[in-house]
Amino acid sequence: MKLKLFSIRTIDFYTSVFEKHYVPQVLESIFLFDSPLNLRIVTENQLDATSHILELIPNYLELSFNSELHPTKTLVKPGLAISLKKELTSVEDYLKSECSSNFRKVITRSISRLELSFDISYRTFFGHISKEECEELMHLLKEMIRKRFTQRSGRNKALKDWGYFVNLAYNGINNKSASLFVIYDYGMPIQISLNYNLDDILVGSVSSYDLDYSKFSLGNIGLYKEIEWSIDNNIKLFDIGFGDFAYKRRWANLVYDFETFYISQKKNVLHQLYFLWHEKKSKLMYYLISKGFNNVYYDTVSRLTGRHKTHKELKFEIIEANTIKFSKDEIDIESNASCFFKKILCDYAYSNKERFGDLKVYAAIENKNIFWVKGRQSEARVRLNN
Repeated sequence: MKLKLFSIRTIDFYTSVFEKHYVPQVLESIFLFDSPLNLRIVTENQLDATSHILELIPNYLELSFNSELHPTKTLVKPGLAISLKKELTSVEDYLKSECSSNFRKVITRSISRLELSFDISYRTFFGHISKEECEELMHLLKEMIRKRFTQRSGRNKALKDWGYFVNLAYNGINNKSASLFVIYDYGMPIQISLNYNLDDILVGSVSSYDLDYSKFSLGNIGLYKEIEWSIDNNIKLFDIGFGDFAYKRRWANLVYDFETFYISQKKNVLHQLYFLWHEKKSKLMYYLISKGFNNVYYDTVSRLTGRHKTHKELKFEIIEANTIKFSKDEIDIESNASCFFKKILCDYAYSNKERFGDLKVYAAIENKNIFWVKGRQSEARVRLNN
C-alpha cells in the first residue's frame, strides 16, 4: 500500500518473502543462521517512495538494507518456531532434547491410539499434485476450518479469500514453494496442513482437522509428523507462527519477535510523526487482540447481523441399563442419519483402545437417547445428553 500524501509505502514482509518469494527492493539480502536465502529482488519501483514501513519481520532472520536507507525498528508481537539446526536424526531426538517426558508420553499415546483405532496413513505433497486433488483437499480443509470456528463461535481470516490459498497451494506445491501435509483415515483426509517452503525454512500457514477425531490430538500428531518430514528434508527452522496457543508452546524451542522497520532515505518530520502513530497503533491492536477483544467484536457483529451460529456438541455418559431392551438391528454409523454419532464412537474407541471398525451400535427400543455400544474388548450402555 502506498500513502501518497507522505510518499510512504507499507510492505507486508511475511507475505512478500514466504508466500511470494521476493525481497522488497529496500533490502539487499536476507540471512538465516548466517546463510543467505535464495530470493529474487522485486522489480516494481518501490523506491519511488521516500519512506517505507516493513511489517511482520521475524527476527530470526538477519536483514541487510541498502546503504542509503536509515532503518529504525520496534517489536510488535511474539512468534513461535522450532529450530532444527542441531544434529538430529529423528523426531524422537527432538522430543528428547526439547520436550518434557510427560509431553513425550502424551504424543506417543496419541499416535498409538490413533493408529490402533483407525487405518491411518500420512502423506506430504511437495513437488507434484494434480489440480483436482489439490482442489479437493483444499475444499476439505476449508470445511474443517469452517466447522471448527463455528463450534468455537470464532472467525478465520483465511476463509475470506480462500481462492487465493487454493491457487497458492497448487502452484506452490508444484514449484516446491509450498507443501500440503495430510493424515488419512482409510483414505479420507482427517487433518490437513498447508505450509510454505523457502530454502531451509518451513512456515505453517493454514491447518485444521476433523472434529470427530479431536480426542486423538490431531494437531499435535500433525506437528510431530511435520517435524519428522522437516528433519528428513534438511529443514533448519519450522516457523509455527504467531498465536500463542498452549500446544504450540509445548513444541517450540524458539520464541522470536515480529519486528516492524521504519525506513527513510532522509529525515522528514511528517514521516517521523506518521511512523510514531503507526507504531502506537500497531502495539495497541496487538494488545487488544492478545486480550481477545477482536473475538468479542466479531462475535457481537455476528449476533447483531443474525449470522451467529454455534455448533452444539453431543456428549454421552455411561449408564447402568441392564433392564433396557435394545433392537437387534445394528445402526449404520456411516449413514447420514447416524453421522452425529461418529464423534461419540471415536471418543469411545480412544478411551477403550478399540478399533473403530469393530464397534457396533444398537438403539434402545423405548428410549431414543440410549444406545448399546459393543466392541471386541468392551461394551457399554450410553445415554446421549443434548
